[in-house]
Amino acid sequence: MPSTDRRYVGTSLLYLLLQRAAIALGLGDHEVARENLERAADFVAESSEPQFLGAWGTLSAQLDLREGDIESARSAVDEALDRIEFCTEDASRIVRLSAVGVAIEADAAQRARDLGEDPGPALARAEIMLSRVRAAAEGERPVERAWLATAEAHAVRAEGMAEPSLFAAAAEAWDQIEWPYEAALARWREAEAHLAAGDRQAATVAAGLALDTARRLGAGWLRGEVEGLCTRARLQFDGLQGPADREEELLEPAEEEPFGLTPRERQVLTLVSEGRTNREIGDTLYMAEKTASVHVSRILSKLGVRSRTEAAAVAHRLGLDAASETGRPAAGA
Repeated sequence: MPSTDRRYVGTSLLYLLLQRAAIALGLGDHEVARENLERAADFVAESSEPQFLGAWGTLSAQLDLREGDIESARSAVDEALDRIEFCTEDASRIVRLSAVGVAIEADAAQRARDLGEDPGPALARAEIMLSRVRAAAEGERPVERAWLATAEAHAVRAEGMAEPSLFAAAAEAWDQIEWPYEAALARWREAEAHLAAGDRQAATVAAGLALDTARRLGAGWLRGEVEGLCTRARLQFDGLQGPADREEELLEPAEEEPFGLTPRERQVLTLVSEGRTNREIGDTLYMAEKTASVHVSRILSKLGVRSRTEAAAVAHRLGLDAASETGRPAAGA
């Protein structure tokens, strides 16, 4: 069967490919999104139209960021901004690209802190991107103002501070213009911020609303992210069917260990955070070195990290390494 794409040529084909990539990204089908973006790349390289440059840069950066490639995400935003700003002052494309740029730097800063590295370069880039958003969002244009609210929330996240009210304001701004997917993304981040601030009930509400929208839209990646957050934080709520009175349908959050860690795993995590080896953990907790190794592997899996260093960073950031939770004094106490 001949490809149905044959009926499209030039800018019509480019538009089709970018729309397919956007839909696939929303649904969470990253392979299809990447395929369409790669097919569009040659057309974009020859284009000077901001609507195509902006869409390709935004979608490519978001996909790269989801796959953990911060440098490629940065490059996609920088290249698109450079090409757009060279030939036009298209505020709607600049504001969206720059807002995505702030989100990229928030992830970069968080990763740096988790790995014990300097977040300064990422924070500086975030400030530059935020200034671009502010400049492009001047006036009362609702879409640009929603992107600004989102960028400002991510800028605070880049600083490592929990300000759920900013993501709540961003979600409200998206709701007002009926962009449900962006609103759900903001509520997912709002839930994260509530957890970081210690407000589990508010986190449950925000996560429930985000999950409700993700399910309704068929947004697989977002649904997975929200469900993963709920699992790690042990949040529980009903299925949230229907649009009315969702907050009243929420159940009380489970008062269980964050990330589902057992008391013994909390003890092991504290020692991991202190830099102890498996043998030292075993000696301290009167267990075999092999048993300590098994505990560490389970902890890494539950925290969703790849190394002991990342586990220690996450534990410190979320207060999971507190000596009070282990029944033993911290080192040096």
